[in-house]
Amino acid sequence: ADNLGSSLESQDDQLLTISEAASTGSNLLGGLEICEEEAPDAKGAIYFLPIQEFELKKLPASEECYILKVYNNRCEIHGRSGMSYLYGLVSLLQMLLALRGPEEAALKIERMEDNELLEVPALEIYDAPEFSWRGTMLDSSRHFLPVDFIFKHIDAMLLYKLNRLHWHLTDDQAWRLEIRAFPDLVHQAPAYLQPAIDKRGYYTQEEVQSLVRYARCRGILMIPEIEFPGHSLALLTAYPQYGCLERPLEAVGARWGVHEDVFCIGGTEWISFMEKILDEVFDLFPGAFIHVGGDEVPHTRWNNCPKCQRMIKELNLNGANGLKQYGMHKLLELIERRGRIPIGWDEILDDFDNLWKIRERMLVQAWRGRGAVEKSIMHDCLTISSPTDHCYFDYDISITDLRSVHCFQPNPLIENLPNEDACNLYKKFPRHCLDGTRRSVVGAECAMWTEFTPLPIDVEQKLWPRTLAFAEVVWCGGVGHASCMGGERWESFEDFFARAKLHIQALKSSFVVGSSFPAGWSEDGLPPDLSSIVPCIPGAQICSSLEPYKYHHLPFAIDGNPETYFWSNRGVQEGDEILVSFDRPATDCMVVIVRTGWFGRDILYNAVLEYMSTDDPCFKPGPSFVHGVACLAVPNQCPLNGIRIRATGSQEEWLIISEITFETLMWEKSRWSGDVVVQTDGGLALALNLTVWTSFGTQSFQNIELAFNGNSDDFCWSSRAMFAGDCITAVHSGGSNLTIRSISVITGRQGRSSQEETGGEDFLEEGVVEVSETSAWDQETGRVECNWVKVADFRNGCAEGLIPAGFQVASFQIRCTGSQMNWLKIRHIQLRGGIEQLTVA
Repeated sequence: ADNLGSSLESQDDQLLTISEAASTGSNLLGGLEICEEEAPDAKGAIYFLPIQEFELKKLPASEECYILKVYNNRCEIHGRSGMSYLYGLVSLLQMLLALRGPEEAALKIERMEDNELLEVPALEIYDAPEFSWRGTMLDSSRHFLPVDFIFKHIDAMLLYKLNRLHWHLTDDQAWRLEIRAFPDLVHQAPAYLQPAIDKRGYYTQEEVQSLVRYARCRGILMIPEIEFPGHSLALLTAYPQYGCLERPLEAVGARWGVHEDVFCIGGTEWISFMEKILDEVFDLFPGAFIHVGGDEVPHTRWNNCPKCQRMIKELNLNGANGLKQYGMHKLLELIERRGRIPIGWDEILDDFDNLWKIRERMLVQAWRGRGAVEKSIMHDCLTISSPTDHCYFDYDISITDLRSVHCFQPNPLIENLPNEDACNLYKKFPRHCLDGTRRSVVGAECAMWTEFTPLPIDVEQKLWPRTLAFAEVVWCGGVGHASCMGGERWESFEDFFARAKLHIQALKSSFVVGSSFPAGWSEDGLPPDLSSIVPCIPGAQICSSLEPYKYHHLPFAIDGNPETYFWSNRGVQEGDEILVSFDRPATDCMVVIVRTGWFGRDILYNAVLEYMSTDDPCFKPGPSFVHGVACLAVPNQCPLNGIRIRATGSQEEWLIISEITFETLMWEKSRWSGDVVVQTDGGLALALNLTVWTSFGTQSFQNIELAFNGNSDDFCWSSRAMFAGDCITAVHSGGSNLTIRSISVITGRQGRSSQEETGGEDFLEEGVVEVSETSAWDQETGRVECNWVKVADFRNGCAEGLIPAGFQVASFQIRCTGSQMNWLKIRHIQLRGGIEQLTVA
């Protein structure tokens, strides 16, 4: 750690010049003039001045410390570097935010009017960060984050004095960084992982350079992560010769987790391949650091690869663990040759005999809990603290809430502990004392993984306001932390939250800010009152053999709010039950839908949905759960006394019931109006205005409009299984000389074009296409019954119908004629037509 620490200090040079700090700060303060030279008689100005020698003893030896003084209509910021001056200006801006109040809450002053004054009380502040590494991690691989979003995130980082942006650019799902030597790397991501507005789905080198420059002017170092040797499926899909199988792999999919295909370390070709990639990466990211991953590397391929086994034997390595160490050693040689410092996840500490002193050559990012941080310190490694229970912001707010982030201690060995606990730590780590471990943890990083956050607004809701609490921890130290400025931080969460409310209000002007507390909690952080949860059906009651985890109470499963849910505190055992009963029979329920899990996690695998009607006091078997969902079409619409979910098998996973809904099959659950393209016999594309209704709800951002846009990568996706009678009905506005002559519909898997191809998942199993010469909608009375004429049946999820000659289509519909457990993906609805007088819309 001593050798790497000295190298780190020499490499991590001043990021920002004083002039750049003045320019950036002036922009934050609405164009206010900032002077870099002394002017003793000036008033109403901000001056950058050096720290006087007599004041140095009040501050730690940090290039980021500053002194802020306001007196006699004059503001002075004393600093050691561009960063210290900029942070002094940020503190001034935060003070102005507090003084202006919630009515004018904003994260910057847009423009200073002539002769406008900033009113600030006289003060003197000495300040310095507790940790030099104050970072956030953004995962752009699993779901693409637009360039504008990254710019906005950088602005927010500056306002809370965060200085490291760890950018996760490669993983199993996609490689997002343009590498000109290997252009196929960026073309492997599935279409449904690409952004809706930018189908390119990767960052050009020009975009990266622009982001790096922008971040540098705000004192933020961007650190790329290039995964090795695992989490490399996207790379190996493009260039399979660098994997153990040496044959084309299946297309990259959206299955999260750990994949068996990793780099083949047994050959040598991968070394020159990675060298060319790193050459371009280092040209784009001139900072001192690069993250190389090293986490979650299965040994399955290596154990069965002749090349790898031969390499293990020739070098007398300790099996697959030794092979991984050898691969990391060769990669580190490439990095060190260029004067860079590698970072790896804490798996690099596992099972290593340290033959090539890997640990001493890398920073360790400890993510697997407090124990991983302690283990890294014990190995004398410089450590970035990112334990999941405090720093993984992709976790639900109910798991990692604002309070748990605020109480985070990045360095567990310098907590102010009772004497007995301190003695235990001394025994556990005999080489370290509490002060001696201060430099071992260089800082902390909060991580935002995007497996389950497909859109930037989802990411924003996860990041904020938790990043506020994190920023305070890494600047001031954890609660009970003996600060480098003297004294200890004992501020309560309530004190922090009282101040944070104003910042949360200001953040809402620029970001979509999530809740500070789990759904159902009060805005003051009080847990939900069980008696206040109202069921969606009056008189419904729910009980179970499963107990809730924390405050995820059972009634949340039937409250009609998709943001709340029941979460069990253990795995499911065979025979476990969840019972919903009614104080009076439910007479208008046609469909019961039970959704479990959260983005594929904690779903119910083996269970059956049963029902009890008024004519029989016993439960009758209903549908089994498929992919965590069960849909019951109530037989003959009989009145229900209750339903029961009964587990028919055991599972280690806990159980989330996101919602149990009782539906009446309604004609209009969603509506869309707009122009659709109609192809004519002459090859012209004309516009026809349609209004379309569905009897089922659709997934967020996957409504019926997407079925008409002509792009088969997009699709409309129902939010439940389909039942006989479900329909999609379209009415055109009339007044057009365009006649519809044929309608074709494709449902199910991507890339299908005919009825001869299998439908895959979520295709329409039984259905018809029907047309009518009268409108199915009246502006005053709503739906109107029509005389429907069938023009096509569905087969393998496809249908194509020709309209009878002379038939003037006013309405058409796609109607489900049988119930199915699968949901429905509508890939494409295409209309073809003709015109009597050639008038292009």
